[in-house]
Amino acid sequence: MDPAWVAVIAAAVGALGAAGAAAIAGRAARRQITMQSAGQRDQWRRQTRRDAYSAFLDAGVQARDELTSVWRLFKTRDPDLAGIDEKITNTEPFVSAVKRASATVFVEGPTGILEPTLRAEESITLFRALLRQTLADLRAGRDATEYLALCARQEHLVRDLLDRFAAFARGALDEAEPERMPLNPPQAPAAEEEVRRLRKEISEHLETDESRIDVKSRLVDQGLDSLHVMVILNRVARDWGVRPDGAWPISSFFDKSIEEIAAHMAAQRDHPTPGRAP
Repeated sequence: MDPAWVAVIAAAVGALGAAGAAAIAGRAARRQITMQSAGQRDQWRRQTRRDAYSAFLDAGVQARDELTSVWRLFKTRDPDLAGIDEKITNTEPFVSAVKRASATVFVEGPTGILEPTLRAEESITLFRALLRQTLADLRAGRDATEYLALCARQEHLVRDLLDRFAAFARGALDEAEPERMPLNPPQAPAAEEEVRRLRKEISEHLETDESRIDVKSRLVDQGLDSLHVMVILNRVARDWGVRPDGAWPISSFFDKSIEEIAAHMAAQRDHPTPGRAP
């Protein structure tokens, strides 16, 4: 073969080899860029979630402290009801901040943190509603003992639920999907006694005849609001030693029937929480 052609072929082979090496290097570089981009996205997502969780906790703690300071005023020897009214009004921006921060957490996720976020937000909103109702009863000269007891319980509940949210947030940031509390836990068949007692409590609270209470209808259709539900559940807990509201956020009760809530009560009675007498 002509030496010139040999040189041409050798040059071509060398060029092909260089092109192949360049292609391989290019693919490796693109893969590295893709991996770096994915890592940057993960880091960005982690940071935005951290910011959202921190904002919710900060808003929750501030609202809790403001509401607790109002609750303590009721416990003074001669509470200044006008001053308490003003202070309750002044807590509105703190509660609103919790709701805004909660909305951001719902956008950021993950799914497992949504339920503890909702429960913490609701507990703060209901704490303020309880304070307002306590004030209304005292101004009207009514006995506010039950609502004061509910305020005390709610103050502890808010603290517990904010701690629970923080634990879920740590799990989410560690990329461990938190264990979710089911919004529809397993239920036992509703016992007649549970249905009867709930119907009686609701009829007494609404000051209506028991025959007008439909055990298959949702609570919202019975004319109950969130404060009514809290009072009834507190009486159930006091007299029966079970807490139906351990299963669902308060708002979920409005879509539950008396029979469904009674079924959960029966399940708790048959399989009590460890450390609690049946």
